[in-house]
Amino acid sequence: MPGAEFDPILTECKNCGHEWMYGGRSMYYCTCPTCHYKNLVPLFGDRWYAAMSRLASIMSEGGINAEEEYKHTNYAISFIKRLLKEDGIDDWRESLEADLEEMKRRRAEAKTMM
Repeated sequence: MPGAEFDPILTECKNCGHEWMYGGRSMYYCTCPTCHYKNLVPLFGDRWYAAMSRLASIMSEGGINAEEEYKHTNYAISFIKRLLKEDGIDDWRESLEADLEEMKRRRAEAKTMM
């Protein structure tokens, strides 16, 4: 969610092991201040709820034509795959996998209409 303010979150670099409090706005990647490795931003607390809210918004939107729908569903698929990379999402995994299949179905349908 561009522009959203989040509480800082403890982040550990997968490359060098450095720990720092990430306070940025990204829900995707953060750069380690020590080695500049790009790490996935942990989605805990308010970041997780913001991500799930964004997913609900993405799922309800659609393209105005087949080409736009195809682009939209590609974005949704990427976003869901990003969420599935999180640790400790067992309670959400089944729902996210179902959403992923729905977006793949919508993408295939859009592709046939292009």
